[in-house]
Amino acid sequence: ELTSTTGALCTSCIDLVIGGILDTPDPVSDGATVTYVVTASNAGDVATTGSGPVVVQFNLPIGVDYVSASATAGFTCSYDPGFFGIADSVSCSGDLNPGQGVVVTVETTANDAERDFWLGSTTTTLSSNAEIDPGDLFPEGSGSGTEFTNANNGPIYEDTTFPS
Repeated sequence: ELTSTTGALCTSCIDLVIGGILDTPDPVSDGATVTYVVTASNAGDVATTGSGPVVVQFNLPIGVDYVSASATAGFTCSYDPGFFGIADSVSCSGDLNPGQGVVVTVETTANDAERDFWLGSTTTTLSSNAEIDPGDLFPEGSGSGTEFTNANNGPIYEDTTFPS
C-alpha cells in the first residue's frame, strides 16, 4: 500500500507529518485482537535519505499485549517491552521520499487482567499515542537534514473503549 501526499508546504525541505491512529475493533473485549494502524508521511519535497532514518513510534496502551508489527515503504519495526507491561512501544524506521507515506500496523491482544492491575477495573478507556521523529533527528530549521516544522510530529492520541 502506497500512501502519498501532493503539493509540498515548503521548498527544499523535509516536513514529517504524523497522520492518525485507527483502532479496530472499538470497543474491544478481553482476549480480542486489537489492530492499530498509524500513518505518517514526508510532506516536504526533499527525501530523508542520508539524513538518518525516520522513526515512527507507537506507544501501546496499558491493557493490551503486543503480538506483532509491520510497516510499508521498506520500514523495519522493533518492539520495546517497556516496564512490567507498561510503556510498551513499537518503533519503525526507514526513509521517506518527497510526498511518500508509511503505514504502521500493530497487532495486540486485549488483556483485562493487565488493565485491571494497572488501571483498576472501573477503567474503560485504553489510551495510545504515536509520533514521528520522537528523537528530533530532523530538527526544525533551514538547511540540509532539517525539518520545515516540528509542529505536526505529534504525539497524537487514540482511545479504545474496553468495557469492564
